[in-house]
Amino acid sequence: MKNLDEKYNLVKEIFDHQLRVTEHEDNKAGRIILSISFIATAASAIFSTFLNRKIQLLFFNIDIISISFLVVITSTIIGVSIILYGIGPDIKGSKNVKNELDKKEPYFPVSVFYFVNICKEDSTVWREYLSNENIEIIKEKAVTDLINESHSIATRIDRKDRFIHHGKIFFYISLLFTAIMSVLGILFNL
Repeated sequence: MKNLDEKYNLVKEIFDHQLRVTEHEDNKAGRIILSISFIATAASAIFSTFLNRKIQLLFFNIDIISISFLVVITSTIIGVSIILYGIGPDIKGSKNVKNELDKKEPYFPVSVFYFVNICKEDSTVWREYLSNENIEIIKEKAVTDLINESHSIATRIDRKDRFIHHGKIFFYISLLFTAIMSVLGILFNL
């Protein structure tokens, strides 16, 4: 029994660590989205000033100021969309989970931790399983579920990290073109 307790505690520590990392990634995504929104708001104010003063900077009959603003807004929309997609739920769902509800005896839940699977269980049978006097069976299932969930969360963290990285590229594009518009504003003595 002691070995199973130690194993559970170790796996739970790994699981908790994964949760902290995914929370960190969510917070990072939120800060980037907030920054992108701030840049888009600043660019809108600058562009509005250009429009109100009827200032244009034409290059081959193309207004550089309008193009810069279009790039900022487009980059903002694309960047935020990429980040939101990356931190959002995986629409494919969990690949490793099998529906074991069809098994007659003994009842074995799909998961004792993962809410998406728990809510599909018959609540009475699931609660009875967790009330089982043989706690070792539940602990073994809990260890297995935590291992699977830790892997699932690590996969999501990797996905979030990639999408956040790509979304940041669009943030930098927005920042660059907002800076260009600001410089043009200074040159035109706004």
